[in-house]
Amino acid sequence: MTDSNSQEAGLAALLVDAGSESAAAAGEDVDEGILNSFGNYQSPNDPDFVLEIIDLYVREASDRISVIKKSATANDGEALKQAAHALKGSSATLGLIQIAQICESLEQITFPDSSNRLDVLIQLLLHKFDRARAQLSRILQTPQA
Repeated sequence: MTDSNSQEAGLAALLVDAGSESAAAAGEDVDEGILNSFGNYQSPNDPDFVLEIIDLYVREASDRISVIKKSATANDGEALKQAAHALKGSSATLGLIQIAQICESLEQITFPDSSNRLDVLIQLLLHKFDRARAQLSRILQTPQA
């Protein structure tokens, strides 16, 4: 097992302990079936609809993750929960279920909570977002039919 896989398994196990049921489930970081279903709403006038959704998600998710990190540092539970809630919704909608689960755990944080638990959840969020962003980037680079 590589260091990255070992680190992910350890962080995922901690997330399961933190209350998420299936964060350690094997599989892709992005459920492409959910993402591809948006193609059903694509019009001939907007052939890049799915690509635009992916681009918007990545930009907004990056901003929300930044707010989550800053809020954790400032012990601003309300701002952290609002950003986590917004990220949870957009992530689940696009098929990034593991990120949505992490955000749900972040929403349940009580302040002052164990800073270790908060740190672990944020580390796991960053790790999963990096992996999902890479997968989404590959999707963006794939020629559309």
